[in-house]
Amino acid sequence: MSREPISGGFSAATKERLRIVIADRGQRVEQTALLKRTSAIEVSALRAASGGPSAAAIPKIIDAGIDADGHWILTPFYSGNPAAAETLIPDNVVESLARMHIHHLKRPSPDHIPVVDSSWWQANAPYPSNGSLDLHARLREQ
Repeated sequence: MSREPISGGFSAATKERLRIVIADRGQRVEQTALLKRTSAIEVSALRAASGGPSAAAIPKIIDAGIDADGHWILTPFYSGNPAAAETLIPDNVVESLARMHIHHLKRPSPDHIPVVDSSWWQANAPYPSNGSLDLHARLREQ
């Protein structure tokens, strides 16, 4: 019904607020949604997160796909401002992430999502590794 570009947040991705009409149990329902251009990794991560246990802070995917401009997701629009610092992240976000990580522990990694383990760090860390990774110490040095 309408489109409006959105700026800000932690992502540089193109985002738009949409007014849409969806069918919900045979009824037409108007809703505000977020259309975000994203990566295959984020689409896979959200799909995997939505298949896990109740996690209030994980957005429901209304739809997702790929077109000539790349991957995109459509979720309900949640108004608000991003947390200014990690210490200000709401408790339900931390709880949702914990539930998601526990749910996927010792399960195969969803498609397109890299496993960030010692091999990944050795291949991708900005510093050469001498066999031990002390990332925290390296970050403190900067």
